[in-house]
Amino acid sequence: TVVIPTLNEAEAIGKVIDEVINVGVPRENILVVDGGSNDGTVDIVKSKNVKVVMQEGKGKADAIRTAVRYISNSFTLIMDGDYTYPAKYIPILYQKALEGYELVIGARRKYEKGSQNPIYSFGNKVLTKAFNLLFGVKLTDVLSGMYIIKTEKLREVFFEARGFGIESEIAAHIAATSGKIYEVPIEYRRRIGEKKLRIAHGLAIARDMIRLTWRYNPASLI
Repeated sequence: TVVIPTLNEAEAIGKVIDEVINVGVPRENILVVDGGSNDGTVDIVKSKNVKVVMQEGKGKADAIRTAVRYISNSFTLIMDGDYTYPAKYIPILYQKALEGYELVIGARRKYEKGSQNPIYSFGNKVLTKAFNLLFGVKLTDVLSGMYIIKTEKLREVFFEARGFGIESEIAAHIAATSGKIYEVPIEYRRRIGEKKLRIAHGLAIARDMIRLTWRYNPASLI
């Protein structure tokens, strides 16, 4: 199941859905979880004959937690609805998951001009290095918004992180339980529409990482 969390993504969501369908994902395997859009996002999704549900709570973490209730397939692929992540990588991520990895992350390597502010790029590198130290892994992009995970493992996540910190919690859970994580290099495009990630979110993610360490790997803090 391809899960796409949205909040006012009317400018991009139609293009995203078309790309996902064009790489071979059946419409019935696409689930859009909307966080209360008021710009016509939901109407566009419905016009594509794709299922959309209203999320409980607010923020990306709650969107994914809501999605889990509707998923019956063995694997869940999560991607943003702002056109930044090319759907052409879905089959590649899926193939790696079939090889036995419980979490396969689309690690952003090639950036389209203007797609990533240098401040955000630096922050992502710092947070990824911190995550690696805390959880004993060697990832390059723990905060990527495109990844596939075994659905049964996603159901085990406690969803303690809020908002954009959910990516680090999912990775922490897999790192602590099996360590079966793989990264696939992907491209990252300029988003369509208004950017929602702010510098304050980075600070919140750092806080979440520390809190998650107490649950998943407390020995690293001693």
